[in-house]
Amino acid sequence: MNLGFDYSKLTGTYNDKDIETKTPEWKVEPYFRYTVVKWDKIRLYAEAGLTFAGSKAKIKAGGVETDGDKKFGFGIGVCPEIAYFVTDHISINADLNLLTAGFFMSKITEPDDDETTYKSFGLGVNEPTDFTIGFQYTF
Repeated sequence: MNLGFDYSKLTGTYNDKDIETKTPEWKVEPYFRYTVVKWDKIRLYAEAGLTFAGSKAKIKAGGVETDGDKKFGFGIGVCPEIAYFVTDHISINADLNLLTAGFFMSKITEPDDDETTYKSFGLGVNEPTDFTIGFQYTF
């Protein structure tokens, strides 16, 4: 389970008015693994993750505070992962990121309730994506 929280604050001037935008953002990403192949201390997983994310901006211009855009996103992705078990409980894991599949949908609601929805589907083979490595303790 990945959890995230971010807070951004932008300031500037427009038409001689000071403008400040504050945006808290959150993200929840549960993930699931299925062992596809197991060779001695090496395991190949299929990892599927869900993403739920959102934010709501507040804008202050000339001393008056108003609501900004609200955003909500949902996604699902699948990626292979490999693990080498150093002990029975500790493994070194690497996301292969060579073959990925995913779907993401985001909806932006403007203060006047106009909505815009974006949907994207991706399937990647040998994309130049990040290679990630980490450690895991398995109970």
